Amino acid sequence: MSIKERVEIFDTTLRDGLQCGINLSLNDKLKIADSLENLGVDTIEAGFPSSNTLDFEFIKHLSNKAEKPYICGLSRIVKKDVDIAYKALENAKKKTIHLFTPNIDPHSLKAYNLEPKNLITNAIDTIKYARDKLKDGRIEFSAQNLIFALNESFKQEYNYIKEIISELYTKAIEQGVDIINLPNTVQKGIMFEVNDLIKEFKRLVPDYSKTIMSFHGHNDFGDAVYESKQTLFEGIRQIECTINGIGERAGNTPLEEVVLGISEQPKFSQRFYTNINLSMIKPISKLVEEITMIPNHPNKPIVGENALAHGSGIHADGENKGKSTGSLIYLAFSPEKIGAKRSKFIINKLTGTSAIKTRLEILGYSFDDDYFIADNIRGEEFIKHYLLPIIKQSNHNWEDFELRMLGDAFRYGDDKKIGFYRGKIIEIEDFKIQKNGIYQSKVYLKTPNNYLRGYAESKGAINSLFSAVDNALQIPNKPKVVLFSPKNLGKTHASDAEVRIVLSNNCNKINYSIKNNSSWVGIGRNLDTLKASIEAYAQALSRYVVDKRISLTPPY
Repeated sequence: MSIKERVEIFDTTLRDGLQCGINLSLNDKLKIADSLENLGVDTIEAGFPSSNTLDFEFIKHLSNKAEKPYICGLSRIVKKDVDIAYKALENAKKKTIHLFTPNIDPHSLKAYNLEPKNLITNAIDTIKYARDKLKDGRIEFSAQNLIFALNESFKQEYNYIKEIISELYTKAIEQGVDIINLPNTVQKGIMFEVNDLIKEFKRLVPDYSKTIMSFHGHNDFGDAVYESKQTLFEGIRQIECTINGIGERAGNTPLEEVVLGISEQPKFSQRFYTNINLSMIKPISKLVEEITMIPNHPNKPIVGENALAHGSGIHADGENKGKSTGSLIYLAFSPEKIGAKRSKFIINKLTGTSAIKTRLEILGYSFDDDYFIADNIRGEEFIKHYLLPIIKQSNHNWEDFELRMLGDAFRYGDDKKIGFYRGKIIEIEDFKIQKNGIYQSKVYLKTPNNYLRGYAESKGAINSLFSAVDNALQIPNKPKVVLFSPKNLGKTHASDAEVRIVLSNNCNKINYSIKNNSSWVGIGRNLDTLKASIEAYAQALSRYVVDKRISLTPPY
């Protein structure tokens, strides 16, 4: 049995990934870099230090901090760039300078009026200069648009490009580069399979085996992951990628898709492996989403919200049955492998009882007891006779917030339609708000034993209303508002507003589970958005008061 070969992961989230117009603070970059190190990437390309002082300072800061990965700075084939990159990296335990040339395809050479011999001479002189300077680190060398250049070299009029590629890379290897990169900079005009072009490259540069061959792909036509994995069979042992595939145009090769493909697809897993900590994939994907504010598409492979979701009742039931045999029936891999929660069952009109039960159990509802969460309602009856008919008649997906609202209607008994209405603990009798430089709010509340009044001032209308409620109730250790979500229920200004609120005593995290008794939800609907807001707030507070057994008798 052949020994598996390791594939290095070169992450360029913080360099090429940010070329889609993202500007991050030093702290945000460090958060991502820390997670990349924990993820186990081999190299972090942290920026282009000669291009701006912010990249320089970040690389310098990261070099003082990182322990395991190579820290890489990008550099043109300009000696001044090398000096700046080296200075930024001088304290790094493991250093890489990534030298790159302009595009070497015939069209770019003509457009930029580049003389190939001068380009080659300049590149080799700069590589030699960098090698002499960087004695204890790596040098990576890239000729931009190499894959397209190889493609064009098969055309008779551009056959001379083969000589340029051969001389440029052969001499680069002679000067001691550690990694040679074969970038598919812009995925266009390719007539051949990428591996056929790599075979031609190896024929032109026979000393390639003295280095690590790397592949850098872009996703212009959606082929980046496929091509990156296929290149492994032609000797590529480093893949360059970004978290969530962020980057210019259609983005870079998505790290999570390549790594899971190598790990889970036998075609690759039987021959190759990476040092990536797979359980960190989902957490770092979410972190990059939050920091860059670039959301993943729900159906994005591996890390999309629907990547591990089931909409069909048959699929959900099959997945539950598969667990009893230790099998995955409708999933490519287990959610736990990438650090995600259990597979998500999409609740909609196609859903059966199995999926609803599983989602409710995830939210903390128990079906082991004789009775469910309210008087005389058995667990299975709750789903079959109450929840399922409501869901089957709807034409939308039921998210955790909505399922929690349905469950809470039974837990707290505040829905008249289900036969055991106990009344709300806090009801809004009236409120008044005016603006006199700042917003001034008065609220009038009804509780089971009292009528309460509250007043507050604030620069914001909602804040003044909620503060007035707080001042009226004087609830100790009140949880924070972690979700305030108003929306229009129709398509005109005359449509009702709906406001959703989540309160939490667990910092600023939104968690819809009832297991730890740490979050409370409320919803309000009214033509008046302010009234919908205060009603939602009162409902969420009512449920908090019930759970904590708080007396609403005022201190006066």
